[in-house]
Amino acid sequence: MVITASRWYKCDLQVATPAQEFRLPAGSSFDFSSPEDRADFADRYMIRLREQGVEVIALADHNTGDWLPDLQAAGDRHGVVVFPGVEVTTASGADGARLILIGDLDRTARDIDMLLAQSADSMTTTPAFSPATNQPASAGHTLCQILDDLPDQWLAIAPPCPYRQRHRV
Repeated sequence: MVITASRWYKCDLQVATPAQEFRLPAGSSFDFSSPEDRADFADRYMIRLREQGVEVIALADHNTGDWLPDLQAAGDRHGVVVFPGVEVTTASGADGARLILIGDLDRTARDIDMLLAQSADSMTTTPAFSPATNQPASAGHTLCQILDDLPDQWLAIAPPCPYRQRHRV
C-alpha cells in the first residue's frame, strides 16, 4: 500500500485579466462588453494555462473583481481552480506596497467590492483608477491597517516590488 502524504499543484497566484492594461496576443480582437467575447477570451485563457500545466490560479486585478465570474466559469469548464482575489496598493510610501488579497473559493465579485469599500472607511480611493493616468489608485489605508482589517476569509500575499526588480543591481 502506497501512502501519499501530499499533492503538489502548479499555481499562479497573481493572474491579471483585461480589466486594466492587459496585452492581448497579436491579431486578437475581443469586444469585452460582449458576454460571448468575454467567455471566449476566458476559455482561451484557461486553455493556455492548462497547456502550461497550471491547475490553480488566483485572480489579482487591481482594485476590481469584475472578471471573477467569467474566469470561474471558464475554470470550471477547463479544470482550473480559480480563487477570487484582488491586488491593492497601500497608502504607505511614495510607491506604496502591493498586496494580493486572495479569498476562500466561495467569495464573489461582490465580496471583493465589499472588501475594497468597507463602509465609510474604504481601502481604495475613489475612483479605483487615477483618471489622469488610468493607473491603479492607492488604498486609503497603510499596509498594517489593511492587514488588521482583513476578514478571516482572506489571505494577504506581498508580491515582489516591480520597481525594485527593475533596478536590482
